[in-house]
Amino acid sequence: MTQRRLKPSDIFYSQDSIMNRFRHGQAARKMIGETLDDLVERRITVEAIPPISVTFRFGKWISFDNRRLWVFKYFDLLCGCPDIPVQETHYWNDDKYSTENGGISIRIRGNGKPGGKWYDIYSKNLEMYKNHLGGQNVNNYNCSFVPGPANVLTSLSPEPKLKQASTQRFAQLINVNQNQSNRRIPTLMMLDPIQIRYTKDVISQLSLDWPQVQNRCRELLTSNNPTPLAVYQAFEAYWVQVENEALWALKQGRGIKVSCLIVEDNDAFVDCVREGKPWLNISDIVRSGYEIQIVD
Repeated sequence: MTQRRLKPSDIFYSQDSIMNRFRHGQAARKMIGETLDDLVERRITVEAIPPISVTFRFGKWISFDNRRLWVFKYFDLLCGCPDIPVQETHYWNDDKYSTENGGISIRIRGNGKPGGKWYDIYSKNLEMYKNHLGGQNVNNYNCSFVPGPANVLTSLSPEPKLKQASTQRFAQLINVNQNQSNRRIPTLMMLDPIQIRYTKDVISQLSLDWPQVQNRCRELLTSNNPTPLAVYQAFEAYWVQVENEALWALKQGRGIKVSCLIVEDNDAFVDCVREGKPWLNISDIVRSGYEIQIVD
């Protein structure tokens, strides 16, 4: 097995659901949200959790260690997780590959609650955000992105006080991470995709799963509780973290806004853009991201 380090956001789930407790090892019977609390409050480190296994298939990294991946993904959302150690394998089990959305998100069995307090803080912040939209119904739109013309949806723009409320909701994290002064609390916002730049130069048709992209766009535009688009705020601009393909499709529409989780982190953004292109300087990076090329 090959040892690697990957961002949690670059790894996709293999199943449609997970139990809310671990089954084996030292964490047996422990709720996954309690392990998340341990990470957030620095009682353990990422390295204290056994590395997950990943395999590269369908043009992306996929893991069958879904509960640990869930913990790492939410730790990343709350605190900004560094690259995690993983073991690259060729393991694949068609019987266990049950995701219906390309591994973007996963459902929690066992009453749907993972336990712990920090996930509860995060999920209540999202619920507050949805309530703030005033019950506007976006479920009646029929979205079809590829191929064909994009739909135009009514703008769902939150008031400025929403950002303030969202930041206050996460204020406790400042105390937990008081030694990490350069890290900002993630903020949930509605953004027009036109405002967001790419972090890739090229999309390959061969590795692109258009049905998955279409499903992801439909989720962002019509779901009552979508997984937000992960976005960097860096150098006074917004940049998509991973989902460049979905961003391209979303940009074909006009007058739409999507839910985004904003992470203000210049260093993480630069590392993302420089992956595979270490020669890029800051001035090149800041001027990039306006266009992306689709190649065969």
